[in-house]
Amino acid sequence: MKHLLLTTIAAVLLVGCGKSNIWEAAQQGNIEAVKQHLGAGADMIIKDDDKSGTVERLRKHGGISVVAKEPMPEKLVVLTFDDSVASHYSVVRPILKRHEFGATFFVTEGFTFTSNKKDYMTWEQIRALHADGFEIGNHTRSHMGVTRDTLGRLPEEINYIARQCEAYGIPKPVSFAYPGNGIHPKALKILKSLGIRFARRGGSPEFPYENGQGVAYEPGLDHPLLIPSAGDARPDWTLADFKRAVAQARWGRIAVLQFHGVPDNDHPWVHTPPKLFTQYMKHLQEEKCTVIALRDLSRYVNHKNLPAEPFAIIESRKAKLGKNRLRLRTPRSKASRRPPSQKRRQDG
Repeated sequence: MKHLLLTTIAAVLLVGCGKSNIWEAAQQGNIEAVKQHLGAGADMIIKDDDKSGTVERLRKHGGISVVAKEPMPEKLVVLTFDDSVASHYSVVRPILKRHEFGATFFVTEGFTFTSNKKDYMTWEQIRALHADGFEIGNHTRSHMGVTRDTLGRLPEEINYIARQCEAYGIPKPVSFAYPGNGIHPKALKILKSLGIRFARRGGSPEFPYENGQGVAYEPGLDHPLLIPSAGDARPDWTLADFKRAVAQARWGRIAVLQFHGVPDNDHPWVHTPPKLFTQYMKHLQEEKCTVIALRDLSRYVNHKNLPAEPFAIIESRKAKLGKNRLRLRTPRSKASRRPPSQKRRQDG
């Protein structure tokens, strides 16, 4: 029987009057019963100084328990690389192999893929990444953004990459990355029908796109087809930015990291310098992080268990982060709070 894990995995101790019922339900793998106990407010305390607040968030946002085969390790990190960039093979591949890290490479034939082999991989190189044990994910044929107007074309865009993978002896992708990180509610049903289990978005809409900030993936709260990026590496990032993204991988949360080229000559605004990337990977090793591909989340998360409202946690985070940003603003001086007419009179 599969082991039932709450999203506060390895940190939750069930106590109080509801202990026996909810614990028995957990041991039996009875997800519905556990959901009912959580909804009814079963007493729980968090050990190991867990400050995540996941239990309360599960109740509030309709989140659920997670069935998985293995206990979730602390410092669980997912590495993802977008756009079929040539440096994924020439630079990223040997570094990941040296550290024995897993990763997902999201491939597309968009941009100048078919004609520019200086900046983009060949399908033979993509096949070699698969042979090395890395995951090949789907990023649509043309790097088509997912919007209301493009939903009708999404199945063929995804199926084309699946057929190309089959032609080169690569398994049909079960992971997807939203091109341009744009998302749409109606895409979830389409992705599920096409056999996609996990889909990664960016750090938006919780954070603005520009700085590459993001949030950790919270199984049971985040829909598996709306997995956020904890960080989207940019050329002006420092090691401190990377560490900040990785540090979110705790208390049952997973840091999913997004990269493009290392380097990325065709898209310099998402470029990562190779020297800095080497430092990033060294940090993951020093921190003893478990580093996997997106597909390997299935070892710890059941993609079939879905939150009641896919976008509830996103809206909750936006509201919370918005309040935090307001509190961090520097208070205006008394002069700046005067009506414009008063300031004009004072200045004149």
